[in-house]
Amino acid sequence: METFLRWLGGPALFHLRGRDSSRVRFVSGGLHGNEPSGFHAVHALLRDPSDLATDTVLLLGNVQAALLEPRFSNRVLPGGQDMNRVWGDDDPTPLGAVARQVLEELAPLEIEAGADLHNNTGYNPVYAISICDGAVRRPLARAWTRKLVLYPGTYMGTLLEQIEARAPGVVVECGQAGDPEADRVAEAGLRRFLTAEDVEQIETGEPGPPQTFRSLGRVVVRPEVSLGFGSEAGTALRVIHAIDRWNFVELPPGTLLGRFDGEPPLVLEGGRLDVGAILAQEGGEIRTLRPIVPVMLTTNPEVAKLDCLFYVSERLEV
Repeated sequence: METFLRWLGGPALFHLRGRDSSRVRFVSGGLHGNEPSGFHAVHALLRDPSDLATDTVLLLGNVQAALLEPRFSNRVLPGGQDMNRVWGDDDPTPLGAVARQVLEELAPLEIEAGADLHNNTGYNPVYAISICDGAVRRPLARAWTRKLVLYPGTYMGTLLEQIEARAPGVVVECGQAGDPEADRVAEAGLRRFLTAEDVEQIETGEPGPPQTFRSLGRVVVRPEVSLGFGSEAGTALRVIHAIDRWNFVELPPGTLLGRFDGEPPLVLEGGRLDVGAILAQEGGEIRTLRPIVPVMLTTNPEVAKLDCLFYVSERLEV
């Protein structure tokens, strides 16, 4: 894998032929350098691209960040941009230019579905994200997982938004970065997606009934607030130890999430609610005000500050 990435040197697109060249499916991996499952799945498919139902376009993203020492530990290049936030038409960064070039290559193709493969830094089950109707996207997500999170939030400049402008798409969070099982799940789901004759009849990758959640927004740490995990962290905000074990667990009102000094440290972005409708930040404690299901909780301070501490969601009836 490392030799292959060094040979690439940077972002790359691959176009593979399938049984039906009138249709195209799109897959991306490695938009974040510290999320190796997408790199591994795409590399495995390139080594054995057998039985593809349609033509397939594969994107490997932030190769340079992945190659920094230690390997697969840097989300972005030092001082660089998040490659999953540069897919707007006017992004002035070098990665924005790469994104525009990718979209130009995709423009003439009849894309029928797409998937963007990621990992989490915290402990999470495999789950998918949709920014559109869950009923339509659920068969696509089921190639990997039965958990689907609907996130109809504000524009963030993600690749998924560009996929959805053309065809049904999902982001798949394949499990924790560095876990060999996450790599296995990513590749197995990718092959189910790309070999199925009909994207609405894909083989199920995870047993059990479907579970659907709706995001209420992203819980973000104010930029001036120092963040740590555990009561001895010595930072202004001290999130409880091993909080990522609560991902996809419904937390009752009054659950303690952390303690802080000074002004309330958390805000809610990308939703219609104020953070005060979900979390109480009083007396130096942060507690839930309503039942919530956290998603993407992390115990990595750098990731929490760069992206978010977690997404707030609620369970929906299917």
